[in-house]
Amino acid sequence: MEKVESNELKPCPYCGELILAVAIKCKHCGSKLEDYAEHESQSTASQSDTIGYMLLIIPFVAIMLMWFWVGSMNIFQNPRSVLQLIIVITILITAILSSYEASKLGMKKKGREKTILETGPLGYFFAISLLWVISYPIYLFNRSKYGCKNLLVGGIIIVIIFVLVGFILDMSISSQIERIRNLFR
Repeated sequence: MEKVESNELKPCPYCGELILAVAIKCKHCGSKLEDYAEHESQSTASQSDTIGYMLLIIPFVAIMLMWFWVGSMNIFQNPRSVLQLIIVITILITAILSSYEASKLGMKKKGREKTILETGPLGYFFAISLLWVISYPIYLFNRSKYGCKNLLVGGIIIVIIFVLVGFILDMSISSQIERIRNLFR
C-alpha cells in the first residue's frame, strides 16, 4: 500500500469534517466522494446547457423586438437609435454569457497550445463583442468540446435572421427618411 505524500486537507462536502485531499471516502460520515464529484460535473453540464439555450433565446427575443416593435415605429420615434440599442445590448449580453460559461467550463487552456478557434473567457468576450457574426457561432460550436451540446446550427440560423432583420429594418428606416426629405424639398 502506498503512503500518501501530501498531508493537504479539505472539508468533506457532506459532513464538513476535515479529510485528506486525496480521500475517496470520508472517514467521518462514510460518504463516497466520487459520487459528489460526479454529481458536481452533471450539475455544471446542466447549468451550461441552460446558458447555451439562453445564448440562443436572447438574440431570438431581440429579433422579435426588432421586427415587431422597431418595425412598427414611425420615423419620429427614432427607430434607428432603438434598433442600434437592441443590437448593442444583444451583442453585449451574449458576450457576457459566453465568457461566463467559458469560465465555468474551464476554457482557460493552461499548458495547451491554443488554436485560432480556441480561446479563454476573456478572449470570447472580446471576440463576440467585436465580431459577433463570426465569433458567436464559433463559441456555440467550441462549447461542445467541453461536454455541452453543440448549438452551431441554431447559432448560424439566429445570426442569419438577426442580420437580415436588422438590414431590412435599416433599409426601411432609410426609405422613410428619404420620403420625408423629399416632402420638404
